Amino acid sequence: MPKTGTGELLLGGVNAAKFTGDLTYLPIESGTLWQVVLADVAYHKQPLGISGIAIIASANSLIQLDQKSLSIFYSAVPGAKRLTPTRWSVPCNQIANVTMTLGGIEFEIPGTSISLGPAPAGNNQCLSAIAGGAKTGHATLGMAFLENYYMVFDKSTTPFRVG
Repeated sequence: MPKTGTGELLLGGVNAAKFTGDLTYLPIESGTLWQVVLADVAYHKQPLGISGIAIIASANSLIQLDQKSLSIFYSAVPGAKRLTPTRWSVPCNQIANVTMTLGGIEFEIPGTSISLGPAPAGNNQCLSAIAGGAKTGHATLGMAFLENYYMVFDKSTTPFRVG
């Protein structure tokens, strides 16, 4: 995945020098996982009607959708090609931004975070960081999402929240 900066792990605090504006907090839907409400997914600013629960997972590099949502998503992406049941490629020269609406707030993911570089078969296709593998009604937001935002996992409140 393209890297545009350096990461930092800070325990017990927030480094305000790493972001601008105010943090936006979302309540966690489960006490054991960092789950938030996924209200919609948009490709190139076009809402796709994909909703459910999104698990924020720093141990995952991809954005994973369930099979139905994956099919809806790639039907909106011109030139997308299925490589396996869960992996797709997209034209390298026209990867648009993806927007995840979480808790009523839009979080944009640039196309550069969606592209994982040239697909093995080539032909100007790039591997996509949006893949299958999530259970029905769920999504997993891994590093392809997280690398674009300053994240705070806050267990000091009830319910827990993510910022």
